[in-house]
Amino acid sequence: MWCSRAAVRQLALGLKAAQRDMATLPRVYVTRKVPPQGLDILSKSAQVQMEVWDSDDPVPRQELLKKVKGCDGLLCVLTEKIDAELLDAAGPNLKVVSTMSVGFDHLSLDELKKSGGWGTWRTLWLCGYELADSTVGILGLGRIGVAIAERLKPFKVKKFLYSDVAPRPELAEAIQAEYVILPHIASASFTTRNAMSALAANNLLAGLRGERMPKELQL
Repeated sequence: MWCSRAAVRQLALGLKAAQRDMATLPRVYVTRKVPPQGLDILSKSAQVQMEVWDSDDPVPRQELLKKVKGCDGLLCVLTEKIDAELLDAAGPNLKVVSTMSVGFDHLSLDELKKSGGWGTWRTLWLCGYELADSTVGILGLGRIGVAIAERLKPFKVKKFLYSDVAPRPELAEAIQAEYVILPHIASASFTTRNAMSALAANNLLAGLRGERMPKELQL
């Protein structure tokens, strides 16, 4: 294959322009080798520069503090403590922290609020399903479960279901609850972890675009 010097020069200029454009994209650091679906979303979006700690082991703290400097977005898991030290190391560019986790105990919410720009109250925040004519499930029917059911009765709940290691008819009778066997759903399957990874990635991209996130933690 033969190319003229002019064509080669044009190609080189195009590559340099592409590199300049890439350098202006938001920088994102991913703190773990998360399931591929989430990484694919980020890489194929062409909206971010992405760097990944490509290991199943947690990123060392000092390495994390170094890598997060100047980043616009951070996709972390529950082993990374997001506190004042990390936010200071990241600097003012950090706009979005997306966590691939069920809870958020590793996030210092007070420090995130101090940093500013981490969400606001929304008119439908904490709005959920109506209790009237609904079916309410109770996991573990002890004294607390019964007490909660009794407090929900005035809201015209249609039916109470409960699951426990064995039926507890003496407690269930008081609230007219029906015993059900709750099968274990594969919460740690590859499919669910992929879904969590994808959600964390989409959260991150939406936050960087200034759009509402699919799952946004309101501070």
